[in-house]
Amino acid sequence: EKNALGQCRAVLHLDQLRKTLEVVMKGTCVLSFKLRSIERFEVSDDEESYGAFPFLSIHYKTPTEHQVEMNVIVLHFQAFHEVEVCRDLLHNTLGGSPKQLSLQRSILRQGNLLKRGKSGIFGQRYGVLVPNKLLLLRSKTAYIPLQVVTFGNNLREWAVTRDEQDKAVVLLSPSIAAETFCSSLEEQVSSLLNHAISLKFKDPGEANDWYQHLRKLSRAREIRKTPSPESKANKVG
Repeated sequence: EKNALGQCRAVLHLDQLRKTLEVVMKGTCVLSFKLRSIERFEVSDDEESYGAFPFLSIHYKTPTEHQVEMNVIVLHFQAFHEVEVCRDLLHNTLGGSPKQLSLQRSILRQGNLLKRGKSGIFGQRYGVLVPNKLLLLRSKTAYIPLQVVTFGNNLREWAVTRDEQDKAVVLLSPSIAAETFCSSLEEQVSSLLNHAISLKFKDPGEANDWYQHLRKLSRAREIRKTPSPESKANKVG
C-alpha cells in the first residue's frame, strides 16, 4: 500500500546471522542489502523532526557490472525512540563502541485475535503487547510482525474505544497531536502511517482486558533526550 509520495508501510529487520538489513512488507522482504555495504547513516535532529515523523537515512553502495552505485533509503518511524534504537543497533552492529540499547522487552499481553482487513473481513493474527508497542504477527511462531503500532509518540495520539455493537471488538483510531504538523509533505506521510485498526477477540471479557492495557499505553508520552552532535551522523569505517 502506497501513499501519494510512493511511500509504503514496512518493518525494518536486522538479520544478525546473514549480516543484512531487510525491509519487509506484509511478511515479504522487498529490499535487502549487506551491512558491509553501508557507507553512513543519519538521523533527524530536533529541528528537522519538530512537527514531523522522525527519520533515518541510510547510504549504501550496490556493486554493478562496471561500477559501484550509491543508494539512499529514507525510513520514517512512528516515534523518536524507534530511531534512537535503530541508530544504536546499527552503530553496535557495524563495529562502533558498544551503546546500551533502550529496549522494552517485557510482554504485557499476548494471544490470538482477529484484525479487520481493507475488505471488511477479519483475518487471524497473533498479538503481542509490550510497554510501547503492539505487534501484529501472522501466527504465534512468526518472528517478523506484519504490522507494528507504536505508542508514546508526542505527534500522534491513539484513541482506544470499544465497539458499541460488538463488545468483543476494540478500535484504535489515530489522530495528529502536534499543532505544527501541517505541511503537505508531512500530511502525505501521515496519510500512510495513520489508519484505524479494528481488533476482535474471542469474547467481551478478553476484549476488555486488552482494551484496558491499550488504553493505558495510548496515554503515554515519550521523553526525548537532546541528541549529541556525533549521534546525528554516523560514518562507517
